[in-house]
Amino acid sequence: MTITSLQQKVRSAGSGKATWLGKQALTVLEESAIYSQEWFNNSPFVKLIKENQGPFGELFAIIDKMQTNSEKIAKILGTTPYLFLESCYGINKAFNSRIHKGTQLETAARKKFAFDNNEQQICQELMQIYNQDLNLPKLNQDTQELRAAIIRGEANLQSNIDPMERLNIVREDLLGKLTDQKTGLLKEIANITGTTTETRRVRNSLNRRLRNTQNALNSATAGLPTFGTTTVISTNLAPIVATPAIDISIQVLNRIANWLLGSFLLNGIKFPIEVLGGLSSTVTSIVLKSLGSDGAEIARYTAAGVLAQFRNLLPTLFSSTGMAAQAWGFLMAYAPFIILAAIIILLICEYNKKLKLFDHHYLLAFNDEYPGLVYASILDSDDAMEEFTKMRKDLLELVDKQVEYSQIFGIGIKVKGKEKSFGGVDFNSETPVRLGEGKAESILEEFKAKYELKIPIGSWKEV
Repeated sequence: MTITSLQQKVRSAGSGKATWLGKQALTVLEESAIYSQEWFNNSPFVKLIKENQGPFGELFAIIDKMQTNSEKIAKILGTTPYLFLESCYGINKAFNSRIHKGTQLETAARKKFAFDNNEQQICQELMQIYNQDLNLPKLNQDTQELRAAIIRGEANLQSNIDPMERLNIVREDLLGKLTDQKTGLLKEIANITGTTTETRRVRNSLNRRLRNTQNALNSATAGLPTFGTTTVISTNLAPIVATPAIDISIQVLNRIANWLLGSFLLNGIKFPIEVLGGLSSTVTSIVLKSLGSDGAEIARYTAAGVLAQFRNLLPTLFSSTGMAAQAWGFLMAYAPFIILAAIIILLICEYNKKLKLFDHHYLLAFNDEYPGLVYASILDSDDAMEEFTKMRKDLLELVDKQVEYSQIFGIGIKVKGKEKSFGGVDFNSETPVRLGEGKAESILEEFKAKYELKIPIGSWKEV
């Protein structure tokens, strides 16, 4: 489904308001255009990252580097809000499902799911992001003191977004539509005269619609749930090493989303912590949909299942047709936080793609007496991992077990004008793993210093 087709699903409701698919209760609170690069840069969390570059490490490096790619970031900022709306609609439908309940919601989607080569590649890349590029377990440890400072009020992460106010706007918009509808129905009923069979049929039909409208009004005027403010959630995060599967893709993204929302974005915000998993799964659905994974539907069912479990914490919003908008209204209230988390993850995914291509490949083999160095210049390599693996194989065949290396790394450099980006592969475990930019550059500098080599960066001369 194209973004244009999604944009067409946002229908004008007059007076500058809009709905999804023209449905009465599915109010859209803001235009996609507000989610601009300026909005992103001025969000409290992004500011916090830029003010604390040390603790945020690779996350800062990724966001800082992606800021220079205006085309990519503009695309992500432009599409994510619509993917959010699409996900909310799917979650709301699943929430209202009379056929599937609880875990059956997920089972229904899994029956249609096929874990093909595309899904496998997505899963491998997500594990790479979690374990290496973002290195969330380490990032979580490195920001522990910062999170404590936030709790103490010593670090600013204050947002001016009030979800309860947003939720009330959704409710008031629905109340206005229902009130206008009720007024119109009363006028129609008052204008009906006569006692023919057709007249009675029309009057009975209008009376049924009036009762349904009044029931919806009664539900919407029942008031909104009240929540306390959220404090930073502290958790230990372990590396994820597993055989690729859709459950692993979802687990990786849920952990990242949970960390972003629970540790930072929702700090100090009125929010029922019981449904954090529902918001995290919404983020996961958006990201998987953007990456082209059919697992997005499973994530939506997961989100719906969490929200359904705690439906008493959600607002009672119904259209005059009886369609519940409880999940929609609740997710709309937290839209800015969900969208920002999804954008950050998608920026990381886009950054991960950038590191696949290198102009210069260095294989560094550590040995105190006989260090090894292999160089290859392969313009726009289709698979840097494959190139490094070949280089490693050639080196080990050349030394023929006469030299044992304590560590072997593949370091790649992409050169664009005066800018250089780094990446690479760590061959020191059973499965080669990708290196983030900062780590790759530091290993190269360590190798140069340790063996007093002057490796020219971005051009080749014999050492």
